[in-house]
Amino acid sequence: MIVVLTTQLTSEWTEKIARLLGEQAMVLAAADPDQALQILRSTPVAVIVSSMESLSRDRLQHYEQMRHAAPAAINVCLTPQPVIEQVRTEELFAPDFWLRPTVSAVPTVSAVEVDEVLTAALEKANLVARVAERSGSAAGPSAGPEGRERSSPEGQILQRWLAGLASDFDTDHLLRTYVETVVEIVHCASYCLLWQSAESEYFSVYTARGLPAVVIAQARLSPRANLPTWYHHNFRVLTRAELASWSDSDSALALAQELDIFHAQVAVPLMLEGQLR
Repeated sequence: MIVVLTTQLTSEWTEKIARLLGEQAMVLAAADPDQALQILRSTPVAVIVSSMESLSRDRLQHYEQMRHAAPAAINVCLTPQPVIEQVRTEELFAPDFWLRPTVSAVPTVSAVEVDEVLTAALEKANLVARVAERSGSAAGPSAGPEGRERSSPEGQILQRWLAGLASDFDTDHLLRTYVETVVEIVHCASYCLLWQSAESEYFSVYTARGLPAVVIAQARLSPRANLPTWYHHNFRVLTRAELASWSDSDSALALAQELDIFHAQVAVPLMLEGQLR
């Protein structure tokens, strides 16, 4: 799944983009320019959608900072036609795609045009990711132990905790204890527990350490996303490092993108009564 960052857009535009993208991407909305840079430096953003209502010094500086923080990200700029003409005349910058509202940054562009531009941006981002993966630059750190055998002491500990989660004990206590157990087994400095509550079909962050606050607050993973879908057919620990050796490079890249969103090197499934939770 691709991460799309929106910055300096109205809430109407952000909602419009999220609605059009649906489950094709995870949309993170930055509250301000500083948060946008924090997200870019900590999260694998593939597409940036920003606005350039006027060529102010602050806007230009922020745009250059974003390009420096995420040089491989595809840039979509929401800009009125007069500003586009000025940008081209002065050769200031060149985003990958323009969106041209008729009145400033009010969402007056047709849904068809927005959908076409976003689709093209996602396709280009996927192409960039595939090229990077095949060249080895997106292989990611190989640190982190491989999954243990189910018969190992660590596996037995996990099985006991999974059995306990199916009982009528306090769910919050058991989930947090489960996380502590996994962290101890895997020996990781950071972690993230994705949980599918009864109130929502989406997986959201239940508890985490070392994850950007905006990801904790906004990230949602559809049950039809690549990682949950893979776990419907594979009930084992998945490591980021093993993906480099997969013959199915497209599946490996798709899983790697979702693991990277949550800064994951090792993914441990939590199965309750045969269901991924």
